[in-house]
Parts: sequence; structure tokens; C-alpha cells
Amino acid sequence: MKHGILALLVLFLGINSACAHDFKKISDDSRIISALQVLKSTESYDTLESLFTGDKKGNYTKIIFYDLGMISYEYKKHYAMACKDNFGENYIIISTKYRNAPKEALAALIAHEAAHRLEKATLDEEVSATLAEVKQWNKSLAVNSALKDSDNELVKRLNNLCELYNKDGERAISQKITGNGFYKTQFDVGSI
Repeated sequence: MKHGILALLVLFLGINSACAHDFKKISDDSRIISALQVLKSTESYDTLESLFTGDKKGNYTKIIFYDLGMISYEYKKHYAMACKDNFGENYIIISTKYRNAPKEALAALIAHEAAHRLEKATLDEEVSATLAEVKQWNKSLAVNSALKDSDNELVKRLNNLCELYNKDGERAISQKITGNGFYKTQFDVGSI
């Protein structure tokens, strides 16, 4: 009996340390690792799987903070973006403006960006990604409803998206996206 309990304890500790080790493959930033731990604790396995699935070369998606305005002026006001580097490796780049956002808000943002899989985003994919973000934020609010009271800009955005979704579902999210000037241009949805 003691050996069985000891074996389970070793297995449990091994799994937990393996997950922590795997998070280091995605990012070496402690804020991002904390957000990844939120994804794990809220059982957001689809998001984690998409980060760990890797590309054809077996590379994991890397997540970093970076000034998006340095990539292109049009991205200056963006929260984050999913992209590939010159070697074809997947990245999620989160604006440095949100480095101090609550880890739960960062987890929601990561859920959004991890949902992007196409080379060129489509309206349907953007709606799906935003819904993943809303669902992740709702999971975090279910654990700690006080998060919604934060004065953080990212939290305010997430609260706004959740409010829209709770009132009118996917339709409201789609309308919000098609009403955004950046997406009107990107998806050519001016006539929608």
C-alpha cells in the first residue's frame, strides 16, 4: 500500500514538474508562465494543446512581450498578434503595454491568439478566436469575480466583450469585429 501511494505521489509530482518544464519551452517570462498556469488550472486544454502541438518541425508556439508598434505602426494599438518568424516558427506577441495585466487577462488573450491557425485570418476565425477569449475570461471570473473590477485596460476590454456576448451571443461579437476599422480593411467587410 505504501509503495502504491509513493508511486502515485512520484507520478503526480513528475506530471506537475513536466508541465512547468514545458511552459519554459513556450516562454521564459514569469508573467506569461503565470498566465499559462491559469489556462491549466481552468482546464483550458484546447488552448494549451494548440500551443504545445507545435509546427511541422516540432517547435512549440513561443510567447513574448514586445512593442507591437515596432513591428508596424498599424499594430501600435493592438493587444497581441499571432504570427510566424522568418524561419516559420509560431509566435504569440503580446504588447508590452499589458505586461502588468492580471495573469487571468493574459490567459484570455493567449486563448484568443492560440485559436489563430490560418496563414491569413478570416472573419470566421477572428470570431472564433474572440469567443475563445471570452470563454476563458468567463472561466477566470467564475473562479474570482473580483477580477472584473480591475482598472486595467485589458480587463476593461474583456469585460466589454463578455457583456456583448452575454447580451447577444456570437452575433454581437461578429458585429463588433466587422465594425472595427482594422478588420473592415483586413477582411474587406465594408459591405457587411
